[in-house]
Formats: sequence, structure tokens, C-alpha cells
Amino acid sequence: MTRKRAKHEPHVRLYAYELRSEAYRSLSTDARALLVEFRALYRGQENRIFMSVREMMKRLGVGQRRATRARDELIDRGFIRLTSKGAFNRKTRHASEYQLLSEVLDNGNPAPKTYLRWKKPVAETTTGGSPSDYRHPKKNVK
Repeated sequence: MTRKRAKHEPHVRLYAYELRSEAYRSLSTDARALLVEFRALYRGQENRIFMSVREMMKRLGVGQRRATRARDELIDRGFIRLTSKGAFNRKTRHASEYQLLSEVLDNGNPAPKTYLRWKKPVAETTTGGSPSDYRHPKKNVK
């Protein structure tokens, strides 16, 4: 007896071109896991995903700093966009609202996929100067 599958069983899809992109390769493991969690919450009707930092912490099994850093990496690289910041100043609490930039936007515009255009920033190098130019502060000796 074979098991019948639902016609559209929920799944997360990561395309090969996304995995090869410089932006994806530069993500930490926490950010990669959070991207999968964001995509798991996307249902296809509208590109609105609600997730608080507390929910990110729970889903990733990490602390607040690591969850926030992972979210900031995804925003910086262009995988997600913050559309509405959550707050506790209402009568009811509400989580921040995000959009996946790999999917069609709510206004009908095509997916911007800004992560494909992301380039690693070039590190600034110091030019010239000798090691003696970089002095350590003197200790107070009495």
C-alpha cells in the first residue's frame, strides 16, 4: 500500500544558483538556518512573514544576540526586507513583519532578488607607514 501525498505538501526550496551566490556563501550557519525558517513560513498567498526575535531564538535554539545577528545578516545580504517593526507599545503585542526578496512582492512587482547582486565589501588596506607609527598607549608608571 502506497502512501498518498498531499497535492501541495509544504516544503522549502533552495535553488542551486542561490546556493552558489556570494551572498549565501558569506552567511553564517545561524543565518542560513534562519533563512530556511523564513522560507518555511512562506505560504505563497502573500509575501508577509511575521517573526519576533523571541520566535527566532526558539526556532534556532540560540540566544538573542545570535538570532539578531543572523537576522541582520539576512537583511544586509538582501534575502529579506523588514516591512514593519514589531513593538510592545500597543494593547496587543505584534511581531516584526518581513518580506522574502526571492518571491513576488505584495504589490505584484517581481522578486527583486537583491542577494544575487550583493558583493563582499573590499577591506581597506593601510598604505605606507612603518610599524613604529602604530604605538601602543603608554602605561602610567609611578
